[in-house]
Amino acid sequence: MPEDNEDNEAVYLLNEEGDVPPNLIGTNSPPSISNLDYVAYATIGASYLWPWNCLLSATPYFQGRFEGYKFLQANFSSFVMSITTVTGTLFTILLADRQKNADYSWRVRVGELTIASVFLLLAFSCALSIPAVPYFLFILLCVFSSSIGTGLTQNGSYAIGNTLTSSHTQAITVGQAVSGVLPPIISMLSAIGSGASKEHSNDVNESLDVRESGSSSTNSSVGSALYFLAATAVCTAAIICFRQSEKYRKSNASGFSFSNENPAPEPLSATKKQHIPLSTLFSKLFVPASTVFITFAITLIYPVFAGTVKSSNGIPTQFFIPAVYLFWNSGDLLGRVLCGRPQFVVKDRRALTGYAVARLLFVPAFFLTNINGDGIIQSDVYYLLLQFAFGVTNGQLVTSALMESPSFVNENEKEAAGGFMTMSLSIGLAVGSLLSFVLVWILG
Repeated sequence: MPEDNEDNEAVYLLNEEGDVPPNLIGTNSPPSISNLDYVAYATIGASYLWPWNCLLSATPYFQGRFEGYKFLQANFSSFVMSITTVTGTLFTILLADRQKNADYSWRVRVGELTIASVFLLLAFSCALSIPAVPYFLFILLCVFSSSIGTGLTQNGSYAIGNTLTSSHTQAITVGQAVSGVLPPIISMLSAIGSGASKEHSNDVNESLDVRESGSSSTNSSVGSALYFLAATAVCTAAIICFRQSEKYRKSNASGFSFSNENPAPEPLSATKKQHIPLSTLFSKLFVPASTVFITFAITLIYPVFAGTVKSSNGIPTQFFIPAVYLFWNSGDLLGRVLCGRPQFVVKDRRALTGYAVARLLFVPAFFLTNINGDGIIQSDVYYLLLQFAFGVTNGQLVTSALMESPSFVNENEKEAAGGFMTMSLSIGLAVGSLLSFVLVWILG
């Protein structure tokens, strides 16, 4: 299927030089972002991570399917994380460089359709009896395909959002945070519903864009199938909302009146796009890109501590770990929502990078907590508030950098800048994942 689409419904009122036409200045321009647009882009943001969280929630189910194969059970999470990180990073680099005549709207739609199809297949697989090894390979193929879909959707949505308003970018990040808050709540409710009272060890899994899902308390195929169908539903909703958003923007743009002397400009998608070298984007976007990279590289220490810090008050692990993720993700959500108000957006260049590096101070603060039941500060309140603050700073920094990135480039470079920022995000996650292994070794 070709990526070029001459009949693209998204309309961008820019001329070939990437500037707003003079005849549009002072006209009745549409609002910065409509409610429909905000819901659409927030749903797209949720679709990045909700499927992944559903996959992690079904980890006990997969381990049950691999019963008798200890190697597969022990290394399942590592395989999934490695394939996701490597695939996501390499594919986002490829997409960031493929800009000429790129149809970013097509990328969003095909990416969402790919993710929805993959998780629909996973749901059907729950009803099939497949030997452990072939099923393991099938799961890895699904993870690979889903990572491709996520890369397409992420690259396309950030590119389009960059050409619209900063509120579109903020909506995406808020959607991502929402998809991180819900799974821990579901996990805690599952643990309560199961009546579990004995503490047991949870296999803590790291999530892409830094979101974690607690393990489901049931290994039933029905419960896992519902998780996967929920992911398909979220992606389907994202496709529908995105299509409606495009139609709304097209009809809204057609309401502008143009004189004979100043005819309506062609949509940006219909004009010939120039390739922007990655070296050019790197030089212009160094500050916001390095901010995103540093932020995520540091942020991925939190899952390691979530799995090693014990409750000082004897709270069972199956409740305490989801509570930790809930506090971190709630803080992350708050940080992203706050950026909806201009006064909370970090705009100063030195402040962005300085703020990102300053988050290293959280590391020694975490080392004071009750690691493996032996800590200097024996306080659950201190630890949970620390995770909450760590989440707030992550959400505010990432959202600020992504929202401000369009101001670092020319108008005709904004789409390419969106792709470059997603590449920086993926590389930051990859480096953070590697550093987390070092931290695990340090903690023993």
